[in-house]
Amino acid sequence: NLPHLEQAAEARRRVLALTPRDRDPMAWADAQNDLGITLWAMVDRGADTTVLAEAAEALAAAQTVRSIADQPAAWAATQNALANVYKTQGERDGDTAMLAKAVSAYRDVLAVHTREAFPREWAAVQYNLGNVLVAFPEDGADQARLNEAIAAYRASLEIRTVEAEPLDWADSQHNLAITLRSTGPRWSGLQRSSLAPSNSGTTRRPCWVASGPSNRWRHCSASGAGCSASQSCSIRAAGRGWPVASSTF
Repeated sequence: NLPHLEQAAEARRRVLALTPRDRDPMAWADAQNDLGITLWAMVDRGADTTVLAEAAEALAAAQTVRSIADQPAAWAATQNALANVYKTQGERDGDTAMLAKAVSAYRDVLAVHTREAFPREWAAVQYNLGNVLVAFPEDGADQARLNEAIAAYRASLEIRTVEAEPLDWADSQHNLAITLRSTGPRWSGLQRSSLAPSNSGTTRRPCWVASGPSNRWRHCSASGAGCSASQSCSIRAAGRGWPVASSTF
């Protein structure tokens, strides 16, 4: 919960106060990384979004020690966390510069988290990349970004199969279908029934609830059960009004 995360963030700040960068750079970078991730998670629990700036600063600081050559896995994890922060900032503020930084950061992660070496992580990054690309407001580069988003969602589905990862598969299929529909008549034969699987056997429809950086989607029944009267049944991507979901690893 939020109070526990706030306590964790304060603990990380105390560690940083006692661990100068020049004394133990690796421990300092670890504490900066943990602080950034904790601050980002706090927004998911209702913290003011102003903490995102501190989160980005902490993660960027960690990257001054972690290098892709010496610590590729740690570097990629921090770079992915930084991309998540940029993505959240861009979506919440309608900041295209932040969205562009998120796109660049996710692409950097893919240089380490390749399909062959880290298939699940690679699929999650492809999925989040697609979500960032569709979050941009419409402009002259819109179609190119949509095409790249479609390719990214399809790439994620190479790993996220309905048999192996049914919930992640549904997320990717859902966002792919919405993006395909947005490009015109190309619906690609995807059926809404295939995008909202139900284990209960009842008819269900997507219910999207604002849940901070994770923005994970869930379903409610056709009658609306699971959605309170104060909740909208959709999260809207900046500039478009499309429901999206996000992945973390």
